Formats: sequence, C-alpha cells, structure tokens
Amino acid sequence: MRRVQFLLALALAAALAGPLAAQTAQPSGALAGGIEHFQAGQYDQALISFRGIVLSQADDPQKPAAYFWLAKTLLAAGRLDDAARNLEFYLANWPKAADRAEAVYLQGRVLNQQEDFEAAIRVFQSFLAAYPASPFAANAWFWSAESLYGLGRLEEASVLYQKVIREYPMSAKVEAAQYKASLIGLKQREQELSRLLKWSHEEFLRTIEEYQRRQESSDQLIEALQKRLAGGGAGATGATAAASTAASDKALAELRAELEKKNAEASALAARISELEGQLAVANEALTEAMMTAAAASAAGTAETERLLAAKAEALTLKELLLDWLEGKGAQP
Repeated sequence: MRRVQFLLALALAAALAGPLAAQTAQPSGALAGGIEHFQAGQYDQALISFRGIVLSQADDPQKPAAYFWLAKTLLAAGRLDDAARNLEFYLANWPKAADRAEAVYLQGRVLNQQEDFEAAIRVFQSFLAAYPASPFAANAWFWSAESLYGLGRLEEASVLYQKVIREYPMSAKVEAAQYKASLIGLKQREQELSRLLKWSHEEFLRTIEEYQRRQESSDQLIEALQKRLAGGGAGATGATAAASTAASDKALAELRAELEKKNAEASALAARISELEGQLAVANEALTEAMMTAAAASAAGTAETERLLAAKAEALTLKELLLDWLEGKGAQP
C-alpha cells in the first residue's frame, strides 16, 4: 500500500513539474537557432524561427520561451509596440515562467524607449520591489535614472546614478552612470551661474533706475533753488540778500556733493557688475568647453575601449539586451 502511495506521489510531482520543466528546458531546434540569429543581430531570421514556434501546436513546450524571445527580438529591432504586445501576452499567459523577471524588466525598457518615462519608472520600481536581488537590478536603477533624466528631474536622477555607482560597482552601467552624474553636475552649475547672472543684471537695473530717479529729483531741487536764489537776489537788499545767497549756496553745495557720491556709487556698482559679467562669461565658456570635451571624449573613445560614454547611456538596443541577457542568464536563454 505504501509503495502504491509512493508511486502516486511521484506521478503527481512529475505532472506538476512538467510545465515548469518545459519552460526551463535547454533550448533546442528552432528555438536554439532563433537565439543564435538574435545574438548575431540577424533579427529577420530570428523572428521567423520564433514565430514558427508560437504558431505551432498549443502543447509545444518551447512556446513560452519563443514568445519571450520574440518580444526580445522585436525590441532589439526597434518594433516597440509589437514588443510591448508580446511581452504583455507572455506575462499574462505564463505567470510562473522562468524568464518572467526579465520580461517585466524589458517592459520598462520598452516604455523608456517609447519615452513614456512616468510609466517606465513605475514598471522599474515594481520590478525592483518584486525582484530586488535580480541580476537586472542595477540596470533597472540605471534606466529609472534615465527616465527621471528624460523628465528633467535631474536631482532625483543624480541620486539613482550615484546608487548604481555606489552599490553596483561591477555593473556594466557604472561608466554610463558616472558620465550622466557628471553631466548633471555640469548642468546644475550652469543653472546656478545663470541664476547669478540674472540676479546681477536685475540688481544692476534696479540700482540704475534708483540713481536716475534721485538724479531727476535732485535736478528739480537744484532748479528750484536756483530760481529762489535768483528771486531772492532780485527782491532783497543788504544782509538779507547775503544770508539768502549763502544758504542757497550751501544747499547747492550739499546737493552737488550728494550727487557726486551717488554718481561714484553707481559707477562703482556698474564696474562690479561688469566684472561679474566677465567672470560669468568666462565660467560659462569654461562650462561649455567642458561639456563639449566630455561629449567629444564620450563620442570618440579610444581604440581599446567602447565608443562613447554617452553612447553607453544611449546604447544600441541590441547591445543593452545582450548585456542584460549575459548578466542575467550567462550563456543560457
């Protein structure tokens, strides 16, 4: 009796393990050939192989993997809408598939490339919450940062770039994260310089306007005093005329002294503003040169390294997918 129960248990376990084993089996036949075409960048041939499997009989054990690789190939070929549909179908129909984590990650990549950055961030955050130890975690953080960068949320993006650099030092994304973090630093410095220049201009204009108002008021006062002086001189005699003239002369002298002081202050301020503008112009020129140098270095690279830190940040889809695949699966699909 116990032997019969044991055999029944083995049969039940085999039946339950069958679907999972089919999904995790080594690729063979058309599936293996399609993966080889994919890795060689021969997308048309890869699509033919994968479509042949997905159109085959319903019980083909390689069908889930074929849908996954079909979506991956469509993404590499830049057919983002088709890739999104196949990923959604794969995730809906095989919730326990071996490649589910990568498929969720690829959904975020599709959304990022479609520039639906808000949705991409949500998918990557869901992925990281569900698979925090995934080999694709570093990439998910990086592409979350890229999505934030695309939205102009530079400070938040910088935090995530720094997270990749600090917590995933062996990731293939570290160099690209370092480049984008430094680029954000340059942008923030440029913005700060621009704000300072704007403030300087506004302060200068306010000072000039105030000076002009005071000068106009002073000119009016001088004119009034001169009229009074002329009138007092015509209508007064003796000591009264002399006293009126002396008082007027004193008032005029004080007013002229005040005007000279204001002129000197305005000239000094104008000189300081001019000096500051020169410094800011030099700083902006240096900043532009640094950014151009960084971009040129990133675009040119060296003969021994990959071309472009910036190109790594905006890498060809195939290269990104292959890096992801190698990090997550080794030599296995």
